[in-house]
Amino acid sequence: ELSMVRSRGAAHVLVTPGNYGEDFSRDVLGLSLKNWALCSNYVGDAIDWAVNLGFESFLLVGHLGKLAKVAGGAMNTHSRAADGRRETLTAHAALAGAGRDLCRRLFGCLTTDEAVAQLDKYLDDAYLSHLKSVRVVHGKGTGALRNAVHQYLRRQKKIVDEFHLAEFGEGDAGVTIVTFK
Repeated sequence: ELSMVRSRGAAHVLVTPGNYGEDFSRDVLGLSLKNWALCSNYVGDAIDWAVNLGFESFLLVGHLGKLAKVAGGAMNTHSRAADGRRETLTAHAALAGAGRDLCRRLFGCLTTDEAVAQLDKYLDDAYLSHLKSVRVVHGKGTGALRNAVHQYLRRQKKIVDEFHLAEFGEGDAGVTIVTFK
């Protein structure tokens, strides 16, 4: 599919591991699927092939579970090949300064959707405590976990005023600053 997109002269490509990413890209992010390709579980191969084809940019959009695996270094995201979702999410939470209790709750999550509920609780608690902003550390890596966090934050319109990557020296692209309404 990447070869077909490139053969049409596209310099930028949107890649999704499955239907969730396709639907989310179109319906929530409002992205065009004109230069879209499906990569299934083979994210690493898709990245390598996109580089080989000379794409200028590669945007990966998918379910948090898939993106957490990629953020942890797994380039084949099939459950038989790799996991590490809860370990990746828990490590990033600890790096962001999460307490032991939250880290234990995250590590006990069986799915990334359960982990998102913990992020949701963290943001709600911070908002109800009248904090002006919080830092969410997702790491730099491939940018997959950052993209998943940003996708989640875009849907939190009731409490999130804006969010942006941290400045140089504050975590750069590995940290997102969330400002509350």
